[in-house]
Amino acid sequence: MICDGVQMKTEHMAHQIVLMPNLLSLYSENGGVNAAASQMAEMQKLGFLATFSQLPCVPFRAMPRGVVPKKGTEELRGIGDQGQPRKSLLTRRSNEPVVPLNELSREGDWSHQNMDSLETASHNSAVLLALADLNGESMVDMAFDFSKFFHQLFYYALMLWQMGAIVPRRGRDGGTEDVLDFALEYVMTMGATPSSQVAQRFANAIAAAIYKRMNALEASRWLDPRARHELTAAARDALAQRAELPPTCATARRRPSTTSSSTATTRGSPA
Repeated sequence: MICDGVQMKTEHMAHQIVLMPNLLSLYSENGGVNAAASQMAEMQKLGFLATFSQLPCVPFRAMPRGVVPKKGTEELRGIGDQGQPRKSLLTRRSNEPVVPLNELSREGDWSHQNMDSLETASHNSAVLLALADLNGESMVDMAFDFSKFFHQLFYYALMLWQMGAIVPRRGRDGGTEDVLDFALEYVMTMGATPSSQVAQRFANAIAAAIYKRMNALEASRWLDPRARHELTAAARDALAQRAELPPTCATARRRPSTTSSSTATTRGSPA
């Protein structure tokens, strides 16, 4: 996933040229065509997609694209409706069925999506607060909203043809003319069935790396004779008891820190 790129397990998708219309949100909502063109230009600037004046490859599938505003901000987030087509669609001449990418993806063998919730994060914070109270210290909660988190993962090169689009571009002379380009999206976007699961696995890997670093720091502190009195006897006893918890326990164990990550939506905003 990280080294070779994200795969949607759609390697058996029929080699076809499929051009599907964009969603209304790309044109008639959230600022209209100009806002959509600006968002596409920004994605191209960041290296998230590339545009072409003619078909960039054959086969090629143009998925319906749209934009949704990020709650509480003016930032527009691109989405791709990979559930299309939702009605029977056949290719011309050969009459082959056009199968939605999501339908093919669901046939793949995917791991279970392990995802933290607001409930577990709150529970862990309550445990840490109790430990801090035993030690006469304060507790600090930090929350980060990672913008464009899905876009941090790039697609496997041989499946880029499945991630095509037809996108608006600012015309010349102040954008008075309508211009449409073919595009290939290089990074993962919302709209494909496995996207959240893949992003969550990436988030879990980041959390595991943080845990590994924090555990190493804590281990060194416990062995440092200068830090012998950093924890009270009550705090040490509580941490020792927590070390006996079974591995299936979702709360923090023998450490005065915890990390939670989630790609789900909490009150309308992705965590």
